[in-house]
Amino acid sequence: YEEEYDTADQVQGKLAEQKNYRKRVEQEAQMLANRINLLQLEEKKAMKKIEETRKKAQEVMKLKARNAQIQREKDEARLRREEEERKRQMQNREFREKMKQNTEVSKKVTQDHTLIKAYETKQVLKKDKEFALSLIHI
Repeated sequence: YEEEYDTADQVQGKLAEQKNYRKRVEQEAQMLANRINLLQLEEKKAMKKIEETRKKAQEVMKLKARNAQIQREKDEARLRREEEERKRQMQNREFREKMKQNTEVSKKVTQDHTLIKAYETKQVLKKDKEFALSLIHI
């Protein structure tokens, strides 16, 4: 009868062993649950950082695009100013050339007018001289 049944001490030892085993299993389960919670928190933090990084990257891309647009507008404005300056320079050059031509034409006209007047004066003097000589011979 003794061999078939465990003694009270043995039963109590097995119960204590079972209790300790259950306690270890519960502790390990609690440690795993804590580890899972910690990993979930770390995942949330990582996802938050990823989202912040994505937002910052979008902001940087928008800023780069805006800066590129501003630079294009500045370049276009500079090119327009340069083109306008070239046109003004060309107009000024053409105006100076016309003024030079007009001055030369004006000088030529004045010279021609002076020559014509001189010739006419010479002709009048010649006629006057001939008239005077004809009066003397009369």
